[in-house]
Amino acid sequence: MLILLGAFPLWFAAGCSKSESPAPYVGGGQPGTEGGLPICTPHVSAACFGGNVMWVDSCGNPESIYAECGDNEYCEGMLCVAYSWSVEFGGDYDDWAYGIELPEDGGYTIAGYTRTEASGWDDAFVIKLNVNGVEEWRKTYGGSMYDRAQDITLTSDGGYVLAGGTWSYGAGGSDGYVIKIDAAGNEEWSKYYGGSAEDWFSEIEQTPDGGYIMIGYSRSYATQWHNYDSWVVRIDAAGNEIWNKSLGLDFYWDWGYSVEPAEDGGFVFLNYGEGYDIGGVDAWLFKLDANGDLVWEQLYGGIFDDWMRGHKKLDDGYILGGYSWDEYMGDSDAWMLKTDLEGEMLWQARFGSEADEQIYDIDVAPDGGFVMAGYVEDQGAMNTDVYVVKTDSNGTLEWESRVGGAGNDKAYAVRATAEGYIVAGYTSEYDSDSTDLLVLKLDLNGNCKHHFDD
Repeated sequence: MLILLGAFPLWFAAGCSKSESPAPYVGGGQPGTEGGLPICTPHVSAACFGGNVMWVDSCGNPESIYAECGDNEYCEGMLCVAYSWSVEFGGDYDDWAYGIELPEDGGYTIAGYTRTEASGWDDAFVIKLNVNGVEEWRKTYGGSMYDRAQDITLTSDGGYVLAGGTWSYGAGGSDGYVIKIDAAGNEEWSKYYGGSAEDWFSEIEQTPDGGYIMIGYSRSYATQWHNYDSWVVRIDAAGNEIWNKSLGLDFYWDWGYSVEPAEDGGFVFLNYGEGYDIGGVDAWLFKLDANGDLVWEQLYGGIFDDWMRGHKKLDDGYILGGYSWDEYMGDSDAWMLKTDLEGEMLWQARFGSEADEQIYDIDVAPDGGFVMAGYVEDQGAMNTDVYVVKTDSNGTLEWESRVGGAGNDKAYAVRATAEGYIVAGYTSEYDSDSTDLLVLKLDLNGNCKHHFDD
């Protein structure tokens, strides 16, 4: 943060030592002189030189006064930025994170729900952090009952759109809930969708026409009233419904979790469900055209339960992340799978130990590899740690990272940046009866400087 006091700035940055008082400017400069001397105003801004934040005059010349960046920091723009950190937000009741976005102004925007600050039982919750994890603003949304944000997406106007579920509004049970907010978190509009039973949105993406596409699950529109079907709703930019489709098998349940736009204007959706020919719970990838008509579908899995929770589009196909149960070993492992553009499997990989590993999100890493996040059980301690897996572009394991303490720590979202990985979920380190929203920043090698080490 740069604070101007009179003609001189004061500089404060996380992890940086505060500079001494500015010294008078002496010497060279860029073109623009009077009587052979440069016309420069001393100490008007700060910038990065040699890995440190240094004072700069109006001619762009670095001064000898600087804020030294530490071992866990790099210099970006006018900030010493930490490679890794951990922060928690919460209170006496449950607070969870489900989604992450990377706004254009830098930092991280986290969405989930809060019970601590809710006007009802639960409220949808968004918090904006700067690059060092310092809070810039927070907002809650909802009514007198339960309202939660399951996903957040950056929109073309610089704001955001949230998707999840509401019990406060709608036709009955829970309804799918969409909230449009501006860049500062102020609500612009909200809409709910569904019928008299339980309906929920898991993820939302903006469409090329400025509208939105949501994936989730519905009991109101299921083929059998006592089951759930995967549920897709397309709306315009003002939230008005364009079409509504439910897909599934009779007598069994299907839940939709992830959506990616296709290059031809259609959409590819990731789901899991029970009742297919393979056995147990299986992953299900299908494509709909722009009008909601089925183009193709593919199933993945073995004779036991196999769950996929997130996917990303690649130039040559899709990468899927989830977890697979091994009945013989009695545990689940992290599961990664790559397909071509028609959903045909190209390869798959499993990662884990004798403990349970479960994956809830996946992203493409800066080097073209992949990163997944979820949690792993801590054997013998009856608790969980955040679990992050990094592979190369062929699914070969490069590193695994565990972050946690004595309580339960879980991750539900991960996003890759040029400097590392942002992970969000919850922790119960401070109170075994409640959870706090947890955000971690890992460096490119999976290291995290966090309070659990203190």
